[in-house]
Amino acid sequence: EDESNSDLRKKRRLLGVLSSRGRLAFRRSVFNSFRKLDLVSSWLTDSAYHDFFLGEENLDESLTQMGWLKDKDVTVIPDFSHEGGKEENDIVSAYRETYRSFEFASEHRNLIPFVLLKTKLLVDDATFIKYATQPKALSEEEREEVERFHNRFISLCRLAYDLDLSVVIEADHYLCQPIVDKYTDEVMMLFNKHKPVVFATLDCYRRDRVERLKEIRDFAERHDLYAGVALAEGLYREEEKAFALKNGYPLLPDEKPNQGDALFRESCQYVFQHLDRLSLLAITHYPSHCLYLLDLMTQNKIEEEGSKVSFAQIMGVADGLTFALSRKGCNVSKILPYGKPIESLYLLFDRFYSNKTCRHLALLEKKSIRKEIVRRRREC
Repeated sequence: EDESNSDLRKKRRLLGVLSSRGRLAFRRSVFNSFRKLDLVSSWLTDSAYHDFFLGEENLDESLTQMGWLKDKDVTVIPDFSHEGGKEENDIVSAYRETYRSFEFASEHRNLIPFVLLKTKLLVDDATFIKYATQPKALSEEEREEVERFHNRFISLCRLAYDLDLSVVIEADHYLCQPIVDKYTDEVMMLFNKHKPVVFATLDCYRRDRVERLKEIRDFAERHDLYAGVALAEGLYREEEKAFALKNGYPLLPDEKPNQGDALFRESCQYVFQHLDRLSLLAITHYPSHCLYLLDLMTQNKIEEEGSKVSFAQIMGVADGLTFALSRKGCNVSKILPYGKPIESLYLLFDRFYSNKTCRHLALLEKKSIRKEIVRRRREC
């Protein structure tokens, strides 16, 4: 609502790119080439995308954006934009930045209610897949790498506990998710004895995640814990679908209208039946999902502010929904990518290229902006 007409037109143009897989493919290819060649050009990095979708190079420089959002009663979940590396130096660098982001959150807890732990940053993907599928085939060096990842995973969760933060463990793809689930249970056992420090992310396009949700609740009840769950639409849907078809395992919901919505709603309903043990972060960009959650909150006489239910959306997407939830008094955050401009932009393009849901959301946002521009013209 505070954006000028020129800003709205600029954002609509950018969303036109983010909603087109063909245009994304070109930009993704160009940026990947520049990354690999370690070339940085001002016309690439000085991009309008940072005005709407991305933070700055580091969290200190992103404080202005955080303050602007906080003035609208919207908080931030920092998302370090880094693809992860195969070299130990890259992994150590990502670990240190994640560590720093936790410390930053503890110093600005009025701005940051959750921190992210991205497993992909802390271990070589090929080694992790091998560990998940052929653990006996690991070399001694690979076993040491997995052990280092395990130790870093626990140390970051311990840091969140020590700093009194809530940490969201990002979901991984199908092959590696059982290991992430195992590690998540381990740290919940250690740090969720008095409050939900560790949140497990469940991608609601996967049929098996409803059962996983029930397992988490039973695990918490059995060990007298307080578990956190983040229900998400999922970032790897298209990639997972192709992989599932190729390898012949069941993963996605049936290709029926609203089947994904049904899984999300079933999961939400289950959480509300067990709020004595579960807390919820709903990472959703669809008004229908949010309205369903608000109805559940009303039915269960749960106050929006200070409740065990929070919402989150990606920066620059579903902004109208975010601010509407904020005006209603809900706990709502924007997921704010930050990091080196060339990395942030590449991963932004890659996220939308790889995820049909993200492209659909960009298209909806573009249409919403067009309606707002038309409305303003009529009022003039």
